[in-house]
Amino acid sequence: MKALVEHIEVRFPSNWSKTDVQITIKVLAAFKDKYSIPEDKIDILVKDGWVTLSGEVPWNYQRVSAEDAVKHPLGVKGARNNITINQK
Repeated sequence: MKALVEHIEVRFPSNWSKTDVQITIKVLAAFKDKYSIPEDKIDILVKDGWVTLSGEVPWNYQRVSAEDAVKHPLGVKGARNNITINQK
């Protein structure tokens, strides 16, 4: 019997590490900078440096724009985009 266990842990230098609150503040600021993101339609959850987006938007470009906004703030380890598109 063979088994392989991979445990990859991403560690940032201490000056790159940010708390979840600091990341949330940066993500909210990034959302305000992008006029195409309807802030009232998207929920943001930050846990251990991972950002999860959820909610509904009418257009795909808004979904993509929201995901792009959360990838760049310092301290973000990754993003999950659970935003759905609901065109009326």
